[in-house]
Amino acid sequence: MQAYTGFAQVYDIFMDNVPYDEWTEYLTNLLKEYGIASGLILELGCGTGNVTRRLADKGYDMIGIDYSEEMLEIAREQEFNNYYEVIDNTDDITGDIIEFDLELQDNYEDNEIDYKEDSEDYVDTKDYVETKDSVDTEGNVDTNDYVDSNDCEMFEEDQDTIYNNMDDMDYDGDNGVSRILYLQQDMRSFELYGTVAAVVSICDSMNYITSEADLLQVFKLVNNYLDPNGIFIFDMNTEFKYKHILGDNTIAENREECSFIWENYYYDDKQINEYNMTIFVKLEEDNVNSDELIGDAERQNDIDEESTDRELDMEDKPMNVFERFKEIHYQKAYSFDVVKQLLKEAGMEFIAVYDAFTHNPPTNTSERVYFIARENFQENKKYL
Repeated sequence: MQAYTGFAQVYDIFMDNVPYDEWTEYLTNLLKEYGIASGLILELGCGTGNVTRRLADKGYDMIGIDYSEEMLEIAREQEFNNYYEVIDNTDDITGDIIEFDLELQDNYEDNEIDYKEDSEDYVDTKDYVETKDSVDTEGNVDTNDYVDSNDCEMFEEDQDTIYNNMDDMDYDGDNGVSRILYLQQDMRSFELYGTVAAVVSICDSMNYITSEADLLQVFKLVNNYLDPNGIFIFDMNTEFKYKHILGDNTIAENREECSFIWENYYYDDKQINEYNMTIFVKLEEDNVNSDELIGDAERQNDIDEESTDRELDMEDKPMNVFERFKEIHYQKAYSFDVVKQLLKEAGMEFIAVYDAFTHNPPTNTSERVYFIARENFQENKKYL
């Protein structure tokens, strides 16, 4: 599984045609349909947090996990920017601070419980922190007001630092201040403190798992960290989409600040789709070293002195310099029967598969589908 690196910085630009509001509304309705109207939700493959933030705006307490640190940096930056945009325009700010803080990330890695079926140390997430209204009308926070972690020994030494930084948060005017915990982890081996009410995975993140054994492992971990009867909702691209829509095609898009060339290949025998991406990102003027550029140009045999003077005169006009990134990513097409069988082997109950954004069964021409599964009671799992 490959992480987005260079593509991360332009991901949201080229994905601006995705109707995230409608996708989140559909997902929220599915969650509520199966009794998840509130509580703690984990999003696997959260990327830059477009769905994560919207679910937080709906009132859910969110954890976002992604393999790409570059994508998570953008997610945290968006959270930061959203918070200060509200601070600048809001006179009365009140709300509850939920359990998690981005500042806990280091502590999280140090204190993770290896939550296995026979673990004696399992602590339910909802027992971690008791919250109280803690933001006054001027946006100030009294950290001593609202942290009560007596139910969780691992936090006793960190009570003074859990909420000492309000920089990284989203603000929801209806529900107060909500917090998102972003974690850089591989979904094939992710770990949490305790259980969650639901796990979701949107934007075909599960297709990046390219072996059945690895997908089974992801499903087992999801089942392990779900509350009793918790819900797992995830989407997948279909074989029809890879084979007949994407196929062996080349897609290109040019924007003012960035461009990409996407060479797509589908290997029918392995049901593997290859995304061969070349990305060009315009550099800020401050990041362009004109002396180095002119020197490089003068050393090239195919650029003569006249063209160098004409094209690389920094004083006459600004330089349009682009940095190039190359990335290759792979996704796998899974049949519905294989996914159902893997869910069963993971101990989960398969509920439904829908043609995306409907409640209709998939057709032969469905391009994206949504799977819904439920946590089953596990004999060796410790429930609180």
